Amino acid sequence: GSFTTDRYSFSLPLVVKVIERDLIYNDVGSAEKEVKVDVTAATPQHATVSIAIEETRNYKTKKKAVFEITFEAKVTETVSYLDPAHSKGGWTVVLSDAKKRVSLPDYLMVRLERQTPQRQYFKILEGSKELRGTKASVQIEADGALHLKAGSPHTELVQLSYSISKKILIFRGQTYTARGYQGFPWEKGFYDIEIPDYPHALGEVYLDRAALAEVWFRVGHGGERYLHVGSISLGCMTLTEVERWDELCKILLKARKGDGRSIGTVEVVP
Repeated sequence: GSFTTDRYSFSLPLVVKVIERDLIYNDVGSAEKEVKVDVTAATPQHATVSIAIEETRNYKTKKKAVFEITFEAKVTETVSYLDPAHSKGGWTVVLSDAKKRVSLPDYLMVRLERQTPQRQYFKILEGSKELRGTKASVQIEADGALHLKAGSPHTELVQLSYSISKKILIFRGQTYTARGYQGFPWEKGFYDIEIPDYPHALGEVYLDRAALAEVWFRVGHGGERYLHVGSISLGCMTLTEVERWDELCKILLKARKGDGRSIGTVEVVP
């Protein structure tokens, strides 16, 4: 079983039943035990339950077997992610301090630290260097819906190719029409693609055609060159097939390279 707690200790009431199956009479024994787990402990913790089973025919015999069952508890960090089921346009608005609100991208990995009836408090584990390692909180919806979901939905890194001359972006055999800028050409080579940093307002004009138009991915770890949707480019990789952006963007949002800041790579070719 897997359990989540924001306390330093955790108690789990166990009811254990052992059944020794027979042709006519099944021999049954049960026991109850409350297992206490120290959440601050770094090593596995164990609890043993003893269960006695008496042999049964059409009468009780004096034969008895004693089973000992040992349970092991391991304490790990609670890794969660921002659930897109409750986001808007690929972003969830959270409170990073008493006055400042920020938007975080779908599927961003966080660690839940505590929870109240009104809010979930967490630490950001990946993404832009400005936010990574900082703490924030998000409101629990009136119907009890949570913005944080336990586990990790992340997939393997993506590998894209961008052809300067053909003006296409290639991913898993699919081609997308893309545009660069002759006044600021790309150099051939490999570039990391970062986890989205913040909603880009220039994408607003395309929201009627692509719900995730404000989700941009920085190419490289510096500067202002992005992979995004649009009709013009001032130096970015601009995917001009607007209606196809959401399909690709949803895949990119889940992908991870494993360095805490990138989703994969793009190779720029002639």
